[in-house]
Parts: sequence; structure tokens; C-alpha cells
Amino acid sequence: LYRRAALFSRRHVMAGALAAPFFPAPSTSQGATHEVLSCCMNLARLFPASLDSARALGMVCRSCDLAEETPSELIDALCPDPASRALLASGPEDAIRRWADAKSRADFAAGRVARADGWVFAETEIRLFSLLAGM
Repeated sequence: LYRRAALFSRRHVMAGALAAPFFPAPSTSQGATHEVLSCCMNLARLFPASLDSARALGMVCRSCDLAEETPSELIDALCPDPASRALLASGPEDAIRRWADAKSRADFAAGRVARADGWVFAETEIRLFSLLAGM
């Protein structure tokens, strides 16, 4: 009986080893997950006394089409270059505020806005608040 159990276990191990290359790789890498978490945590620092309100606003923003993007896609859209990614992930609060303000003003000037629950948001605002709502 012991010998059969050992053989049976060995067969399962061999079958698993042969089947492993056919399983798809995970879609989200650990590095991307860490980047999303770093960006969200750094963004949350901008709202020390009103994080719950910012998240509630993010839930309103989620009714927009832009907010249906995944957190990684939101960050890709917000930060097309490595410098802005680094800023969002680990920059000082005042620099992130200036960066977000400049991007939002540019969105309004270019007409990149959306309405949600009677509010008019810049695309940058929708993405930033959606990130916070997903935390």
C-alpha cells in the first residue's frame, strides 16, 4: 500500500511539472502592483484630514468611462513618462499638488472633461480620485 501511494504521488508531481508551462502567466507583475500601491499611498498623503471625502468623490468619478480603467491603466494614462511616474510614486506632496493642478488646468483648457453626478471633472481629477476610491 505504501509503495502505491508513493508511486501515485510521483505521478502527480511529474504530471504537474509537465503541465506547468501550459498555464498562463499571471497578468499583473509584482512590480506593477508595487507601483500602483506606492502611487496610491503617496496620493493619499495629499488628503490627511479628508481621505474619506476624497474616496467618496472617487466613487462619484467611477460613473465616468475613464474610471473603468484598471489602476495600472489609470497610472499609465496619468503618467506617460518615467519622471511623472516617479513623482506620483515617491515625490513630495507639494510637487504632486503642482503637477496635478497643472495637468487638471491643461485638461480644462483642452476640453478634456466629463460630468458625473452634476460635477464637471478634468480627466486627471477623475483618474486621481478613482485611484483613491480603489484603495
